[in-house]
Amino acid sequence: MPESDQQKYDYDINFLTPTQAYEKGRLLRAQFKNEEARHYLQYAADKGDADAAYLYAIELSEYNPTIRTPRLVREYVEQAANQGNLHAMNYLYQHGSWLRTTIRQSWHKRYHDGLVRLAATQPAKAVYYLSLYYEKTDPDQSEYYLQRAMDYSYPLAWMDNSRRSLDDINRLYTETRFSTGIYTNYRNAAEHHFIPAMKACVELYEGRGDFKKAFEWRQRALDAGDLTSLAVVAKIYAGEASSYRFVDEDLIKARAYSELYLDYAGSDRLTSLHKSMEQFFVDITNEMTPPDIERAQKITDTYKEKVTFYNHDTYWDL
Repeated sequence: MPESDQQKYDYDINFLTPTQAYEKGRLLRAQFKNEEARHYLQYAADKGDADAAYLYAIELSEYNPTIRTPRLVREYVEQAANQGNLHAMNYLYQHGSWLRTTIRQSWHKRYHDGLVRLAATQPAKAVYYLSLYYEKTDPDQSEYYLQRAMDYSYPLAWMDNSRRSLDDINRLYTETRFSTGIYTNYRNAAEHHFIPAMKACVELYEGRGDFKKAFEWRQRALDAGDLTSLAVVAKIYAGEASSYRFVDEDLIKARAYSELYLDYAGSDRLTSLHKSMEQFFVDITNEMTPPDIERAQKITDTYKEKVTFYNHDTYWDL
């Protein structure tokens, strides 16, 4: 980290509670600013935030491993589990190969008991994870909990219901699969502003060759804050996506969306995309008049006032 950035980090961190530091690190990670995110996550973890400890362990396991990494991952996962993070408990049961079998089994039980307690405060989340807990050992019980989670309108439950309906993932895009309720599940989740569901709708419509509907869902995902959709839709408006030629070229929107991507996205992940968007932004700007650049800037500013862009991955829903 450059010295100026380190000074800014040191200044910022002094004014954050562990929870605030975790939330900041979580968002930075979801914006592909992983190196900066790890500083905030470690700070929060070392101050006792269980969620931060688990997410920091995941970060350590995924980036630039050293000889010390496995030990640190184990330490932070165990810390998170001991402090009550349910995902860490499940991780120790599923992946804690360094632990004795009896210890792993005890974490399995503690995970289950923790989910039961969670039902008192977050019933939708609790019954969804109970459905996963029982999926392999008691399918009927698992289905019961999944249905309860859908009754609570829990987006991940609708997504999982579609997953279970797909007995052959290679046939995901067939007409039959589209008409068997899978799209309905995704749409239900999408109506609750669940970005992964919106992107799943894009894939389903693209698979059917209905790119007009797919574009509608792409725009909805963008408006909801999906970071990568900014890059995709920018190139569509620039006429660089052959399947979306029906979309009228609009360099003003292309510039606005590409600028938003560059403003929000770091380059610690999808590095090549970031580089290509930098060049794309320069090329688009060179083709535009000053008044059009000003119009594009207004679009950018309007989005910044109402939307925070991020990548909604598996770990966003901790």
